[in-house]
Amino acid sequence: MLDTPTLIKGRPGWRIATFIAAVVLALHGLAFDAMTLPAARLPNTATPLQVRVLPETATLPALTGTPPHPAFALAAPMPALPRPARVSRAQVPTALPVALVEKVGERTSEPAGRPAEAPITAVALTPPSPPAEPGAAADVPVYRTRLPPPMMLRFELKRGPLAGIGALLWRPSGQQYELRLDGQVAGLPVLTQASRGAIDAAGIAPDRFTDQRLRRGVQAANFQREKKLVTFSGSSAAYPLVAGAQDRLSWMMQLAGVIAAEPKRAKADGRVSLFVVGTRGEADTWVFDYTATENVATAQGPVRALKFTREPRRPYDSRVEIWLDPARHHVPIHARFTDGETLDLLLIGAEPA
Repeated sequence: MLDTPTLIKGRPGWRIATFIAAVVLALHGLAFDAMTLPAARLPNTATPLQVRVLPETATLPALTGTPPHPAFALAAPMPALPRPARVSRAQVPTALPVALVEKVGERTSEPAGRPAEAPITAVALTPPSPPAEPGAAADVPVYRTRLPPPMMLRFELKRGPLAGIGALLWRPSGQQYELRLDGQVAGLPVLTQASRGAIDAAGIAPDRFTDQRLRRGVQAANFQREKKLVTFSGSSAAYPLVAGAQDRLSWMMQLAGVIAAEPKRAKADGRVSLFVVGTRGEADTWVFDYTATENVATAQGPVRALKFTREPRRPYDSRVEIWLDPARHHVPIHARFTDGETLDLLLIGAEPA
């Protein structure tokens, strides 16, 4: 048996341990109770929801207060777009090349009360005609001509920063002619133009003109005299063929023939108008005005030459300057074409062909 002193000495330690355990259990209970506090014991600060049933014919009251942000505004439903109708391609006459333009789904603003959908149509356009302005093809006069004899002209050729040589061969024979211009730079053919046809009362009458440049295919203009039309290999354009019409090579010899036959046009206010056709569907009246009589420095010495100038009439048009030598049947000894870059031909020598 334990004696009385031992029991008395152990009582304080037992009581302290019991007290600490009780406190710990109480604190754990309070923490657990706070974590699992039911919602009914939380203070109720919410306003009770009141529901009122309105009759079917009642009008909702207007909303007051700050309007909602535009991002939350309801967008009006978009109307359904009508399905476009199918368009059948109109039958186009095949006598001439024409361009077909279809107005598909074009919409414009319509006054109130009119249908919003415009009709869909197919429109056939007629072939383009020469420019309807002063100096157009219908107004080009027919000149007397005295064409040069067969001749080979050799030129120094410059195109922008490039330099080479060129040769212009003029070979009339009876009522026919051939005209050819070849240009080379560093041995490479950079320009080949050829014109052939007849010689009639109006001078040179081309039948076909071809133009080929470096790394490009051959393009052609055809003077269909039986149909009185000018047509093109790479374009659907067509022009009425008028007397005295020239291509972009033959005009040089035609101008020489006109000045040789009518020297009065190489004086102040002198002028020659020629209808000139290219190969890309372009055609226009070129008006050459007498500018001056100038000395031209050539490889054979200075030449007293007649200068004529054709000024451009619209954007991207060509400015042309040409100097004719009266001592050589008015053939060109210097020519300059400017359309962004400049092509310059300056005489080196001339010989019979």
